[in-house]
Amino acid sequence: MTSRLLLIASLALLVFSAAIVLAGKVDRHQSLESVARLHGDIFWDLNRAGAYLAPVSQRDEVALGDRLATSIQALGNPDPEAAQHASAVGLRLAPHVLRNLPYRFHVIDLPELNAFALPGGHVYVTRALMAFVQNDDELAIVLGHEMAHVDLRHCLERYRYSVAMKKAGARPAGELIDAVRSAFAATYTQAEESDADARGAHFAAQAGFNPRAGIGIFARMGQSTTPYTGGFLYPYLETHPPTADRQRRLEEVLARQGR
Repeated sequence: MTSRLLLIASLALLVFSAAIVLAGKVDRHQSLESVARLHGDIFWDLNRAGAYLAPVSQRDEVALGDRLATSIQALGNPDPEAAQHASAVGLRLAPHVLRNLPYRFHVIDLPELNAFALPGGHVYVTRALMAFVQNDDELAIVLGHEMAHVDLRHCLERYRYSVAMKKAGARPAGELIDAVRSAFAATYTQAEESDADARGAHFAAQAGFNPRAGIGIFARMGQSTTPYTGGFLYPYLETHPPTADRQRRLEEVLARQGR
């Protein structure tokens, strides 16, 4: 009963936070980031509790990702050819992941350098990041990193509460709550980021791409003036390792692998 009340109370907190965002005429990205920083610890604990309350099958994971993806479709696809390009590279990586999921790749019309993934295999790259990568090797590193978050269930851990809420008897809260929850989902621990860097580079190498391309991305990113929020190229200020650290760690991993 206590866990059920915790889940429902947390949903109420999400609704309250979303109301704050909608009440004022403020930038939606900045508002969601502020809410995420304010309540991030609460939802990290909630997700961990949800892991015990709501074990998620692979079928349910895919269904959850599909549902969440509907909230992102409104951002649009600025360039069908870019989406086809991302899919062509990503589908070369897919045979090398450990979990057999239906990976789908999208390019969305946002000006930030960003990539992120949803449970079940939806992987998103912004148009800015598509322009930032210089070749397919670099794109493979970006996509491989996000696929690794899916493969390692990092994405699922951040959304698992949704399934727990249903098991607790709460009513669906709709697209608004999913969109707000997406702001929390972009934050991973340093260990998770490092694991995704290493596994993503491994996927790229197995698919015939140059895994050392990630080193170039991190080196250039430190010099870029393009804004970046969330996902692959975010938050070298808080939980994620700084770009120099990620570059060094990736070099160490590749050296151990003889690459």
